[in-house]
Amino acid sequence: LHTYLFTHQDGHTPGVEIEGITTAVTTDLAKLVDAYHLATGAPKDWLTSYLGNLISREELFFLEDNGAIVGGCEVRKSETNKQVADVGMVVNPEFRKMGKGTLLLTYAANQASLAGRQAICSCEAGNIGSRKAIERTGFTTRHSLYRISF
Repeated sequence: LHTYLFTHQDGHTPGVEIEGITTAVTTDLAKLVDAYHLATGAPKDWLTSYLGNLISREELFFLEDNGAIVGGCEVRKSETNKQVADVGMVVNPEFRKMGKGTLLLTYAANQASLAGRQAICSCEAGNIGSRKAIERTGFTTRHSLYRISF
């Protein structure tokens, strides 16, 4: 087993109050690249392009705490399937195991629902923390990807 594929079951959760999450704008790009690099190890030049594209599409959101980036979430609206949005989140290592991933993913799932789209996401089988946050947010899995070598 390599990757779990999830679909959000609950749709928009109107009773959930989520404060402090901001839509990213171009002036936020440098600090978001640094935060995502710290959290994932991805190359900064790739992150600059990737996150810059999400910002231009208004699909990137983030949470700060006293000037520190707690984490970010993405709501990537599919251009080929107008019924879905692929959501994801990244949490700064200093803020992990505090429910911040669940908070960010709940926000992303709600944004997808408000756009009239079904939220979908995935995580690698070994990423237990991400899987727990995804399941706490109301996602379920019936599909998975397997890596097969010959």
